[in-house]
Amino acid sequence: MNASTIEYKNNQKHPFHLVDPSPWPLVASIGGLGMTFGGVMYMHNYSGGGTLFLTGFTTTIFVMYTWWKDIVREGTYEGQHTKQVQQGLRWGMILFIVSEVMFFFAFFWAFFHSSLAPTFDIGGVWPPEGIEVLNPWEVPLLNTVLLLSSGATVTWAHHAIVAGSRKDAFIGLVLTVILAAFFTLLQAFEYYTAPFTISDSVYGATFFMATGFHGFHVIIGTIFLTVCTIRLVYHHFTREHHFGFEAAAWYWHFVDVVWLFLFVTIYWWGRAKAIEGPSAVFQNQNDTSRWSVGARGNLPGTDLGFDASVTYSTMNNKYRYYDIVSERWVNAVNGLGGTQCTRNAADAGDASKGCYYYNVFGSHLTAAPGSPLHNSADEIDYITGDMGANTSRSLLVFDFIMNGDLEWEIDGNAVAFATGFQYRQDDVSNKNYGDARCADNKPCQPELHFLPMTLSLIHI
Repeated sequence: MNASTIEYKNNQKHPFHLVDPSPWPLVASIGGLGMTFGGVMYMHNYSGGGTLFLTGFTTTIFVMYTWWKDIVREGTYEGQHTKQVQQGLRWGMILFIVSEVMFFFAFFWAFFHSSLAPTFDIGGVWPPEGIEVLNPWEVPLLNTVLLLSSGATVTWAHHAIVAGSRKDAFIGLVLTVILAAFFTLLQAFEYYTAPFTISDSVYGATFFMATGFHGFHVIIGTIFLTVCTIRLVYHHFTREHHFGFEAAAWYWHFVDVVWLFLFVTIYWWGRAKAIEGPSAVFQNQNDTSRWSVGARGNLPGTDLGFDASVTYSTMNNKYRYYDIVSERWVNAVNGLGGTQCTRNAADAGDASKGCYYYNVFGSHLTAAPGSPLHNSADEIDYITGDMGANTSRSLLVFDFIMNGDLEWEIDGNAVAFATGFQYRQDDVSNKNYGDARCADNKPCQPELHFLPMTLSLIHI
């Protein structure tokens, strides 16, 4: 029976691989289900959740080893992966990567949907109020260099396999795995030191979901490349027959490209949006100057010494920013939004008088005019205020100290004295301007605050 079966397989009339029945798809699904349920139970502090998760995880690792071992045996030792089968595997890998592209497309959609039209419940700005964004030119930039370098090394390994150089291929794969491990460690460090969490509004959710799943794909890709390195040591790859490595390289290049999009959009562009958002400081100018002159000597015709100095300093600070004016927002919610609205309660929601209701669940960028979710640009401009302050300060200080020796001695030591006075004039001018002081578009008058001149005597 066994002999006839072997003879049948060796003499099949088609180039396709008809796989034998396998228990691994069912076992893998059970392991994945155990990991899912166990993880949820563990996060909600249910008894046995951790044990169920570890059981599912162990089952998944076991299936990975046994299932991959079967595929390696079929493709390498049994010769089941003919050219036609390899072509089918290539198309399958391409479709899998396309599905992965759609997977990450959903996260990018969520990010842009929230960042391009931030709603009031997150402060009307992106990132939301209170979120301290990460600097893209630190760890993210280093990770970008690491991933791009790993893409180059895995390409080097591929070309080395095609050229028949196992040594160069091995070095390229080892370098790729090392670079991938460093990327994962730096990503973990970034998560550990991040000033926000996944529960911090939609920014934290989109950031950690997108970058977290990418990190998970990096770990999967690292496992793929590690297995390929082991297979290379055991001479599983030839110039013509190395699709297992090819698929891993395609997957790794996909991981590289996704990271470039993450770096440009979430790290760099997202931070740029934070800088240019309504709550950001558009102008912050600080000018400071200080002049000082002094003299030291003896008073004419006396043995008395003196120290005199004059110091004059100025400080001018200007800053300007945009923010939502709470009084205006309350008016808009009550139907009195709009720059031309009369602010009469009877005119609430009367568009002919420039009064509109502000829908906190809508946006003028995502809803068509006439829609209940539409907020006009006029009421958006109305609730957003332009504010700032100019502060000027000048300080004049005059010091005079006189000193000399007395004709007294204490325990054989001469007694000296010093006395003096200080004149100080401190002038402060503070001017606040903008919509924070005129919540209904009323003109603002400057406010000047002067501190009184003081005269003090200092005896030393």
